[in-house]
Amino acid sequence: MRLIYFLLIGLSISVSGQMRYPTGVINVNTAVGGIVEQIQPDKAPALNALYLFENWVPATFIIRNDLGAFENPIRYDILNHQIEIKDGTALKVLEGNFIESLNFKSPRGDGENVFIITNNAFEQPTSYPIGAYEVLNEGDANLLKYYTFERFEAGYNPALDVGAKEPRLERKSEYYIMSNRVPTLLPTSKKKIIELLNSKYSGIKETIKSNRWNVKDEADLKQVVNYINNNM
Repeated sequence: MRLIYFLLIGLSISVSGQMRYPTGVINVNTAVGGIVEQIQPDKAPALNALYLFENWVPATFIIRNDLGAFENPIRYDILNHQIEIKDGTALKVLEGNFIESLNFKSPRGDGENVFIITNNAFEQPTSYPIGAYEVLNEGDANLLKYYTFERFEAGYNPALDVGAKEPRLERKSEYYIMSNRVPTLLPTSKKKIIELLNSKYSGIKETIKSNRWNVKDEADLKQVVNYINNNM
C-alpha cells in the first residue's frame, strides 16, 4: 500500500505487519522532557467507553518517536481515543496520541484493517478530528473512514413512562478522500459528493453515472477512488 509506505517509511512497517523493530514486553515510560508513564499498567479501562470492536483483536501497533512496536490483543476506544492492551495477564492502556499506526486483523473477517492516526498522518493534523482513520484502499488517492460517535441524552418522561432513562452513545462514521497527506471530508448528500469529486478529478462525474456507482455506498465509493488511482 503506497500510502502506508509513504507515511511510515521511517518506521519500517508494511501492511502485512512485518517490521524491523523487536517486539517484546510493553514497558515504555521515557519521553523528551522527563519521565512520562505512556503505558500505564495500573490504569483501568475507561468507564465510559465505546469500542470499535467489542472483542479483543490481535494487533500490531507502533509507538511514535521510535519507542517500539508491539503485537498484542487490543480494543480501540473511539470515545477516549486510546487502546486497551492485553499484555500477558495485565491490562494496560495507551493514549492514542502516542500511537503511530494500528494494523490488525478484522473480527469481521474481511482481512486486515490499517489505521493511521491524526497527529502523524496529516499535513495539518490540528485541522481534523482527533482519532484513528481506517485506510480503505491502496494508491495515491485514499479513501479514509473516520469512526466517531453521536451522544443521545436521556429523555425519560415519568408521567408517561416513555423515553430512555440513560444517555447512550452510537457509533457513526465519516469518509474522507486524501491525497498528498491532505484529507477532504466528503459531504453527506450524494449530489454534493459527486460535485466535490468532480471538482478534484475532472470527468469523474460522467464515469460515476455510466457505472451507476452509488457514492453513498462504501463499496461503490471504493470503486470510484480505485478508478481515480488507475485512470486519472
